[in-house]
Amino acid sequence: MATTNFVWRLTDEQIAHASNQFRQLDGGTGFLTGEQVKDIFQASNLPIGDLSQIWALSDYNNDGKLTEKEFTVAKFLIYARSCQQNLPEKLPESLYSFLTSTQSLSDIPATALGSQSGYRNIPASALGSQGSSANKDKWVISPQQLQKYKENFDLAKDETGTVSGAAAINLFKQSNLSNDVLGAIWTLADVNQDGNLNEQEFAIAMHLIHYKMAGGEVPSQLPHSLLASLKLGGPSTAIIAPPQPALVIPEIHLPDISISVTIPSIPQLDTSPINPYPLSELSDKFGISDVLLTAYDPSIDIQRTQAEVQTSAVAQQVFVRF
Repeated sequence: MATTNFVWRLTDEQIAHASNQFRQLDGGTGFLTGEQVKDIFQASNLPIGDLSQIWALSDYNNDGKLTEKEFTVAKFLIYARSCQQNLPEKLPESLYSFLTSTQSLSDIPATALGSQSGYRNIPASALGSQGSSANKDKWVISPQQLQKYKENFDLAKDETGTVSGAAAINLFKQSNLSNDVLGAIWTLADVNQDGNLNEQEFAIAMHLIHYKMAGGEVPSQLPHSLLASLKLGGPSTAIIAPPQPALVIPEIHLPDISISVTIPSIPQLDTSPINPYPLSELSDKFGISDVLLTAYDPSIDIQRTQAEVQTSAVAQQVFVRF
């Protein structure tokens, strides 16, 4: 679905990139044939119908080949289509004015296109150390660059607010860098290794691509100054730090243990007199002296026995509790 905030206007970076490609392919002839641009066009993975329409729109003079400006417009239309934009029936005014302008690309100031190894490359302002200040860190992303990266990010992001690998590959391939180089850049940029790029990670990837296109080498690890320019050099680095696995505390189930203790009942003693018989009958029956029977008081033995029984029961209760 086409986005409403897409800007149909060539940037200095896009002009510089297309110009650099053109001059490496044309061999000094000043034009490119369909056979010469076939690989570049097909690398976009766009349908043949779209590529045919892009060629028709770009070949302004219908001579079957592309000049440098026509090639630049073709590259922009490929970029626009990769950003899910519908191809126009005729060139937008900004692209038409670019094609018909009398100004040659070679007349564009070097400060706008940069210069390295005889080729015009992306603007020096996008590369840090390529600028006018020799002391400027090449990895620092300027606010202007960050704004451009954000505009590209807003066009490419999906409903999750990130750019997926599938969406990024079409955009990044416009650099014509090798798959190995793009893979190394992706590995560095995808800091949290979730297979998608958030806004900050996307800016890192774009900056590394621009730097490589200008002839630099992809670093083995992200420079601190690059992270710092995204305000990721301090505590806020945790914004894109690799996610940590959630701490899982296993739930412990203890067995349900119930102990039933039966406390023995205290026997009720029969406190009735031990000797229910009259003393005279005992005396007569067993031949015991009346004096001895009278002197014996059975209540003392009864009380002693009861005390012993109670003490034993209490001791049993204490043992059970222990």
